[in-house]
Amino acid sequence: MKPLFSVIIPTYNRGDLIEKAITGMITQSFEAWELIIVDDGSTDDTSKRVSRFTDSRIKYVYQENAERSAARNNGIDKAQGDYICFLDSDDHFASNHLQAFHDFIESVKPTPGLMMGVIENVNDRGESMGEFGPYPDRNDLLEYLIAHRLTFPLNACCIHRDVLQETRFDPRFNIWEDSHLAFRILTRWPYYGVKDACVHVVAHEGSGVVQIRRQVQLEKVLRYETAVRDLFTQCGPIRPEVFSLKNRTDYIFTKLSGFFYSARISGQYQIAFRLMTLLWKKYFRLSDTGFYIKGGIKLLLNRTLGIKTR
Repeated sequence: MKPLFSVIIPTYNRGDLIEKAITGMITQSFEAWELIIVDDGSTDDTSKRVSRFTDSRIKYVYQENAERSAARNNGIDKAQGDYICFLDSDDHFASNHLQAFHDFIESVKPTPGLMMGVIENVNDRGESMGEFGPYPDRNDLLEYLIAHRLTFPLNACCIHRDVLQETRFDPRFNIWEDSHLAFRILTRWPYYGVKDACVHVVAHEGSGVVQIRRQVQLEKVLRYETAVRDLFTQCGPIRPEVFSLKNRTDYIFTKLSGFFYSARISGQYQIAFRLMTLLWKKYFRLSDTGFYIKGGIKLLLNRTLGIKTR
């Protein structure tokens, strides 16, 4: 049976987490799917754990470490389905996730484009921490993501393979690469919100979001900035009311100031100072003077007097 959906999981040393993601696929109520696990050079027991699953729809691909964008592109090359979904190895789909997309496709007959379901954030005990999405209108979704500076919820998306034949993950980026792809798709292709599709995103100590906030690395922050600026270069002429010069500056400033806050709170004072200097040199605006004054005072109190401030 030819799969309607190809689900791609890029993974690296997540052997202790990936089994739940696979189990979530096996328990899907819709059965015409294939799961492509792209192991990006893991050195743990990932391959052994995947081999415990004997379902013929599960395909394991090993590659030398090349980061997530290359791993996902590798999965796209091997996908047989008409629609492609992405899943992180520490998250899992609700049992009706693919069925909801199938029912929507059958009822609406969408042209090639991007569909998005619901993200439910859960803790490591499976308890709900709130939901995000879907947005029925593309403009509302874009404006919300820009206004709140969120990372795009790629795990909740289903993308027609024709789109991904033209628009791939940019292998230059392994940070914010999912948002970089999704924003490019949204400015060119139709978008559909599917309220009954749901992916559970698990918050845990080893998640990438938690790690990058607790251990801020200037090199990664600069790559993050580069990815965002590159996106705006590509998408700036399209939908200027969303990607206006003001919104570009707001977006990057808020992102980098968030890293500054994380570095300061975690005691990485030198990095925090360098980030504040970067913001001052490249993105200074009079309207942000209060940020520099308050941030500088708090950094001084943290660093020299050991006074903890939020």
